[in-house]
Amino acid sequence: MSVKGVITEKKVPPTGIRTTSDGISGLVLHAVAVVGKFVLGDCYKLQGLRDAKALGIDEDYDNTNNVLVYYHIKEYYEMVALDSNTPLYIMGVAQSVAFGDMIEDTTSIYGKKLALFAKGEIKQFGFGNNPTAYAPTLANGVDAALLVAIAKAQTLHSWSLDNAMPFEIVLEGKNGWTGTATAMQDFTAISGVQAPNVAVTFAQDWEQGDKKTIWNKHAAVGTVLGAIAARRVNESIGWVEVGNIQDVARGRWIKPAFSNHILIEAKKEDWQTLQDKAVIVPLTYANSDGVFFNTSKTCVAQVTDAEGYINEWNIEYGRTLNKAIRSVYAALLPSVKSPQPVDATTGKLDIGVVAFFKGKAESRIDADLANEISGRAVFIDKNSDLINAPRELKSGVTVVPFGATDVIRVNIALKNRI
Repeated sequence: MSVKGVITEKKVPPTGIRTTSDGISGLVLHAVAVVGKFVLGDCYKLQGLRDAKALGIDEDYDNTNNVLVYYHIKEYYEMVALDSNTPLYIMGVAQSVAFGDMIEDTTSIYGKKLALFAKGEIKQFGFGNNPTAYAPTLANGVDAALLVAIAKAQTLHSWSLDNAMPFEIVLEGKNGWTGTATAMQDFTAISGVQAPNVAVTFAQDWEQGDKKTIWNKHAAVGTVLGAIAARRVNESIGWVEVGNIQDVARGRWIKPAFSNHILIEAKKEDWQTLQDKAVIVPLTYANSDGVFFNTSKTCVAQVTDAEGYINEWNIEYGRTLNKAIRSVYAALLPSVKSPQPVDATTGKLDIGVVAFFKGKAESRIDADLANEISGRAVFIDKNSDLINAPRELKSGVTVVPFGATDVIRVNIALKNRI
């Protein structure tokens, strides 16, 4: 008999500014302690830049310690609005801790600790890489440590799902790629790894990266995390109408670049390849102002099986499913261990019980995900045995997500009549 009460499991196929709780995020990154204010390994809840500054984390902090902590926090709030009270939970980790170890967190002292501190509020996590010195070992043109981190991040997501607080994860892809983009690692096809709930960014604001040599190879994980937090769960961070990350007045993203510190215009021939390989980078559009993210793909190949089940091959599908999971959990948890009548003839579920549970799940999903899903179906197994141990009510939920116009193709021609 499980002590979890409601067990939610994923059906896995074969091989605008938001002020809701969907925007609550977590950020774990290498940092330096501030005596009497900011302790490494402790958890902090920010509700704006003022709270970061109260911890001694400001622009001078970054400059003095040769890290990008305040910058990532500031970029997060630039994306969700500087005057926003959207919570951002943060933790600083010693620079001696390997990036992958910080994410794997076998002793629950990093991301897991922060998630538990937030009592499940965190819906998306960012992990930043600020080592004292950076000399990556390359594998297929990218930092080998990043490939290890992707697998460990998916394991962290699985832990979050097991604990009824599923979240998406975005990783700082420090150093970008070396060599050609064609030969670079395809993040949708990492050997032995499928990470549908993990995204990687190689995005960089070139002017920020150029301020210090040690910052040359950073990736803007705070910006991407903020872009996710600012959108509804069904919305792509690349949505052009609402997704401009450039702010000319504030001097942000004037020169969009990759995290190998190369301006995007110098590698325009690689844009499609990077998108195909699930790398979040900035791009521009012809005859249009602004800078936008190219994709919301995650580190897995897209799969649709014969029955129509799909995997979470992009961030919005993962966020939608995560929210549905949380919704169903909240709907059904109060009924755990509740007495229920059974059919006196069969010993199975009474028809009224089937309708009761179906209605609870449906009404909660409809309320929580209004205008965020295309449809849903709830199934309650009338043959569930509530008489004999483990007295488990069996059910299923299917959610149809929103689609998106990733490409709009127009055939246009002249004609002498309509």
